[in-house]
Amino acid sequence: LSQRHELQGQIAAHNQQIIQYQQQIEQRQQQLLTALAGYALTLPQEDEEESWLATRQQEAQSWQHRQNELTALQNRIQQLTPILETLPQSDDLPHSEETVAL
Repeated sequence: LSQRHELQGQIAAHNQQIIQYQQQIEQRQQQLLTALAGYALTLPQEDEEESWLATRQQEAQSWQHRQNELTALQNRIQQLTPILETLPQSDDLPHSEETVAL
């Protein structure tokens, strides 16, 4: 009889632990959904995780490429700024020079 009570106690403890784990999982999933919503993303459907991750990776690479292009453009602007500052303002140019194609 005492062994039965002991086993029932263990079962009850395990069931309580299962409930706690399920609550933690639900809480973490809600936190994940909230975080993803901040980026206008949703959780992938079950069995679509790989394609979802591949799409996110492609997006990240695209944004990295755009960031690299922007950085290169900003560097080029910084290089050209001193040269542009030495040129006369367009108002100071004679009319015939304004029509010259660059």
